[in-house]
Amino acid sequence: LPTFHLDLFSREAMYQFYFNGNKVPDKEIIRFVDNKWGKWKHYTMLLLTTNTDTWAKKLGKPFRLKSGAKSV
Repeated sequence: LPTFHLDLFSREAMYQFYFNGNKVPDKEIIRFVDNKWGKWKHYTMLLLTTNTDTWAKKLGKPFRLKSGAKSV
């Protein structure tokens, strides 16, 4: 089944972009993801974790991690 996995990187992205930098419980993230993206959540995961530090900078959002997934 398509999934939205939670690891250090995906949690940090969710905290910064959807929870105003606040750390929230995993259950809250999963509930948010399920409600917002539903069956498309696995595609969102791919987009959220590609070039993340680049577009965070463009949006003026702090992001302490560097994305290993870069598009060309």
